[in-house]
Amino acid sequence: MLRRCPWNAIAWGVSALWAPLVATGAVINVSTADQIETIINAASPGDEIVLAGGTYLPVVNYLGNGLDVTASGTLGNPIVIRAADGQVAILEGDPNQDVVRVSGSHVTLRGLEITGGIRGVNLLAGASFVTIEDCDVHDLQNVGISASNTGGSYQGLRIQRNEVRATGSTGLGDGIRLGCSADACRAFDGVVEGNYIHDITATSFPAGIKILEGSYANVVRDNVVHGVVFDGVQVLGTLGNGSSNVVERNVVWGVSDDAAINVVGDVALRNNVVLGGSGVSAAGIRLVNTTGNVEITHNTVVYDGTEAAFRMANCTTPCSVEVANNAFYAPNDEAIRATSLGSCRASAAPL
Repeated sequence: MLRRCPWNAIAWGVSALWAPLVATGAVINVSTADQIETIINAASPGDEIVLAGGTYLPVVNYLGNGLDVTASGTLGNPIVIRAADGQVAILEGDPNQDVVRVSGSHVTLRGLEITGGIRGVNLLAGASFVTIEDCDVHDLQNVGISASNTGGSYQGLRIQRNEVRATGSTGLGDGIRLGCSADACRAFDGVVEGNYIHDITATSFPAGIKILEGSYANVVRDNVVHGVVFDGVQVLGTLGNGSSNVVERNVVWGVSDDAAINVVGDVALRNNVVLGGSGVSAAGIRLVNTTGNVEITHNTVVYDGTEAAFRMANCTTPCSVEVANNAFYAPNDEAIRATSLGSCRASAAPL
């Protein structure tokens, strides 16, 4: 069951005052699976595609792929694909295909249940300014929501108020994955907020939320993550591509390996809460192989695993790390463990 987070009425009201006036497109109702792809990809900016309640099984187009969304909206006039008010629209994919693939821009997926394929939502190279909100993404072989295709440049993604669970039965299994290893694609200027991510039990080093190296200027905030085999939240360095990523006000617990929050470099990590832990190698907050420019402030870690509440090690390049005004507690190990700092210059206010 999707657990929606309440809006902050004051913040919404202020932002609404500044929201641009937009034209209203057509509202197009869909009730059968064979209508979906044709109608979506014939849509104009501002159109709303409204799916009636029911299970669309399986969602596969004539090429044997999942639902391909190739149409694009515009700034202020996105194409919206949503469930009808008060109804549950389930997109159930073929086990051998992604359920939904998006290559267009300025597209919103809202209030859908997405299940049964390889990836739930796969954002292909070129898919920018895509919003995925209030969706229930679950029981998939690989990643729940992915923007990780070689050569992609993913700008302005908004992934908010979704429930992502039970991913990775046969593959990588991250709940949300942005960017590529070795800077092979980049996500930037994105927001991942208010999501509930849990029961990510794949064995191939999954994370609840993963921002890979080279991606930059993303904000990960107000998420709840628990029951993950590897990292709860993992954010790697920007490689100098742009400004630091921000990880703030998240709650993480029940991570069995590596770390509840694992960061490498170019990140502001603040006002997060980490509770509980298990596994031999799990730490509360882990900063290892640091590339620099790290701010760790105002976090609370109460960690009863067998690693330190805060673990810092292997700084091999000149870097700047600030650790200030945190609360670290680990009854079974050190509160803080810092080793092999190398040339990294670390400063710390009272902890």
